[in-house]
Amino acid sequence: MSYEKLKKDRKKAISSNANTYSKKNYKDVSMKVKPEVAAEFSAICEKEGVSKAEMLRRFIYNYNSLQNT
Repeated sequence: MSYEKLKKDRKKAISSNANTYSKKNYKDVSMKVKPEVAAEFSAICEKEGVSKAEMLRRFIYNYNSLQNT
């Protein structure tokens, strides 16, 4: 059954569950950077074919790896 065919209360339950999951498993990170920094970061993400969230995760992993050497 497609989502469009579901009853309104079922759609609301799905939305509520998704919202609860997101709040539990993700946190919002917001920062202001100079335009050239934002452009460079976006270019790196595009070149690697990953989201900004994934690139941040990779940067943190690499930083931690360098600290342990």
